[in-house]
Amino acid sequence: MNGLEKLTDADWVAELDSLANLLVESHPCPFRAVSENAFSRRLDAARNDMVAAPVPQRLVTLASVVASLRDGHTRMSFDWRPDSSAPNHAVPNLPIELELLEDGLLVTAAAVDSPDLVGGRVERIDDTPVELAVGRCAQIVSGENQWRTRALAPKLLGQPLALQGLGVAGDSTVNVTVRKGDQRVTRPVAGDPGQPMSRLSVQRAPGLAVSETNAECLHLASGITMLKYDMVRDLPGRPLRAVFDEALVHVSRGDVLITDLRHNSGGDNRLTWPLVHGLAAMPSESILGRHFVLIGPRTFSAAMNAVVALERHTPVQFIGLPTGAAPNHFGDAQTHFLERTNVAVDISTLWWQESYPYDQRTAVEPHHQMDTTIDNYLAQRDPCVEAVLDIVGYDQGTSDGLTT
Repeated sequence: MNGLEKLTDADWVAELDSLANLLVESHPCPFRAVSENAFSRRLDAARNDMVAAPVPQRLVTLASVVASLRDGHTRMSFDWRPDSSAPNHAVPNLPIELELLEDGLLVTAAAVDSPDLVGGRVERIDDTPVELAVGRCAQIVSGENQWRTRALAPKLLGQPLALQGLGVAGDSTVNVTVRKGDQRVTRPVAGDPGQPMSRLSVQRAPGLAVSETNAECLHLASGITMLKYDMVRDLPGRPLRAVFDEALVHVSRGDVLITDLRHNSGGDNRLTWPLVHGLAAMPSESILGRHFVLIGPRTFSAAMNAVVALERHTPVQFIGLPTGAAPNHFGDAQTHFLERTNVAVDISTLWWQESYPYDQRTAVEPHHQMDTTIDNYLAQRDPCVEAVLDIVGYDQGTSDGLTT
């Protein structure tokens, strides 16, 4: 870990104090969600945790102090970045992708040399039961609500330093145990981000996974259009406004519109307004009861701004799970690097009050709460989309398939 083992207890405590000062001085309102006294108590406990601890545990302690502010954009990352700006504590992520669903943790992708992990329900990571592993992630997840852990725990469980610091795994090679039917499979997984991956297909239910583009219109069935909106960014040759215009044309012709924000973690919040204005300008009879927005714990940042704008300015029904951020929240984080460890810490710079000033919600709750099970995922069934079809009275037995 590039010399971090050489730092003394005094060095780590000094780094912790530098981090605390940086948070207090740089954040526009560090004690909005937590009191200054509570933060000071957490800092005192963290100083004790630094003494004679292994490096991964010390890094987790730093991350837990950042997370204690309960601001989703103020966070410390364990991501590995293969470039010159990578923090010197970073090691490669495990070649495994996980999805935390209603009834367990599912392996959705793994290195091609471990294909029998794919589609398995995770039972243990090394010797740690998966429920305990997920629970430990909560201490280093930054967020305004507990649903943010649901969104980020799968990623943290693929990061060796986080696993070691949380006491989930003992080394950078991790034994993952899954159950597939009546069989239990254990395979060693080691960090190598360049490995080709084997993954589950969601072709028949594209809303179950993030796409590789910013947004796209999908024809789910006769009179049903999905706007799968996964990134609030314009891409070369694919401006969001063009995709929104396509969706609005379908709505003007009488289609039910499903806007899927479940995998949208943000971008430039200004880019959503053409969609909001287009829907708000439509006659109420053409949109009332015919626009559904799918939300969940990964709905975050600029996607959260989109949720609030749609809530305030259009007739909409939310379906899914609570969002991963509050309607009003901090954002526009800037990255800082700590002096001794080169740890990267993002700290918010702006307060976004998209909702009313008296809105104290920590999430936007769905009108119809729907979750996805492992069996749903493996069968490529999307309960949120099925709920919309039920609400509008669509006979799902007559679906004419999915086209783009």
